[in-house]
Amino acid sequence: MSDSLSYSYYIYHMLKHIENSSVGILTIDQDDLKHFRIWEELGTVGRMIGNVVEEITMENHRGLDSLISGISEEEMEEFYAGIAQGLSIKEIEFSNCHVSGHILKLFDTENVDVLRFRNCKMTSQTTGAIRRRPRLKILEFEGEIEFEDVDDSANFIPLNNKYDLEVIYIRNLRMNELGLLALVDLTSDLISNTLSLKFFECGDEVLWQLRPFLVNSSSLQEMEFCCNEGTVMTEEGWQVVSDVLSSPVTALTSLIMSSGNMHVESAVALASGLACNATLEYIEFTTVGVVAAGWPSIMSALQNPNLRLKDIRVADIPTMNDEVLTSLVDVLISKRDSIERFDVVDCHEITAAGWLALSAAFVTPMPNLWKLGMGNANFDDDATVALARVLNNIPSMTYLSLRWAIITTTGWGALSKSLCDTSSADAIRKSHHTLDSIENYCKRPPSINMLLDMNRKCRGNPSNAARLKMVQYSDKINIECLVDDEPELQTKLVPGVLSWLGENPQKQTALFHFIRNHVSLFESASKDCSRDIVAKKSSLNRVSKRKHGLIC
Repeated sequence: MSDSLSYSYYIYHMLKHIENSSVGILTIDQDDLKHFRIWEELGTVGRMIGNVVEEITMENHRGLDSLISGISEEEMEEFYAGIAQGLSIKEIEFSNCHVSGHILKLFDTENVDVLRFRNCKMTSQTTGAIRRRPRLKILEFEGEIEFEDVDDSANFIPLNNKYDLEVIYIRNLRMNELGLLALVDLTSDLISNTLSLKFFECGDEVLWQLRPFLVNSSSLQEMEFCCNEGTVMTEEGWQVVSDVLSSPVTALTSLIMSSGNMHVESAVALASGLACNATLEYIEFTTVGVVAAGWPSIMSALQNPNLRLKDIRVADIPTMNDEVLTSLVDVLISKRDSIERFDVVDCHEITAAGWLALSAAFVTPMPNLWKLGMGNANFDDDATVALARVLNNIPSMTYLSLRWAIITTTGWGALSKSLCDTSSADAIRKSHHTLDSIENYCKRPPSINMLLDMNRKCRGNPSNAARLKMVQYSDKINIECLVDDEPELQTKLVPGVLSWLGENPQKQTALFHFIRNHVSLFESASKDCSRDIVAKKSSLNRVSKRKHGLIC
């Protein structure tokens, strides 16, 4: 039995005996059809596939050319129609196929929301079938896509058709002239109703063809560009991106640039769009070879006061050095009221001095920043200490990534103090109670893990975290000197007062706020106890006798 026949038999046997379950991914080659018909009618096999397979790849299906295999046109139609009757399939990929004729029956499969085309021949019938999938969420084109004809008015659906499309992927696309016209025709409909458009290994030509629709799309929210070696986006391509950013119609919120090179002219073109944009919230540079001379234009444009960035991510950029980082710090400070996430990671040209400057930047309060990522092998204790000193200026931060940072006892000690300063009850109260995750490849001290765990348990309620820490570290707070000869007060009153001080202020009386705002009443008495000890003991005894009334 040939390998092809053996595989076909394996598929058939699996489909025949599977019950109350599903198959994740299945590839059906054209030759499998002539093998299936040895054991079962093709319509029956199609229904078996449609009822159990979730993702199907149709490979080497050549449409009516399949008749040379001895399969009739009616059998072909029954097979594809059988698959379409099933309710299991959610994704269909066509690889090296002629997507026309009877295979278009697959587009009628009810629950399909992902269509992928790789190295296919297509016709206007294909685009018409795509348009008739309003529930489609992901559409992908890759490789050689050849169109045989375009502009079939019988397949046209007006622009006001409602689509659920979320993403269009365009990967390493190579099209004939008819193909580009067909893509423009199709995207004139779909891009007006999509949220994300991702270009991988695409040059300027495709962008320029799509430009009229990109700059007039009111629902396009995300664009991503990835150009590895062999594919270059030049100044002309980036000018299209700039036009989208500066268009008064578009509402782009996310711009992702990963891989590829960006020369000075390209950087200037991108900067011109950023300088007049007011909708972008997320920008990412990952493994992008921006030449050093191109950064000043980009950094200056990012300080556009109308640009309220919430998320800035920079990773693995060869030209990101101390000088460029200083400019990025200026961008960060200019977005202090809007920034929610900030990452600068795996940029190996940044020295310890650069990280120290970035850490010191947080002396400027950033109330909404919740996730911070920074560091490489040059991030040391000095930068860690500088960051720890200003951690309270980032009150919302829950996640800190210092992945490659080299942190010793000195750095961890500074972070521990920022999480819980045990020098006084008031210092504990003013410590950082929201940070609950620190990512680092070094081993964290157990004390840090315990403090992070306290914050994590009280996530969303920092006052409870403060209360836990006051109780946990009460032995480090200097109030025992007031009751050193009263064992009962030491074991009952002190923890009670600490617990009470950590409760929700909104539910407490004026007396609570007075004592909490004058914690010095309970501190530093050891320096001069002789004068006031009697009066303070008497006061505490009265507090103890009326304890329940005060706490309630």
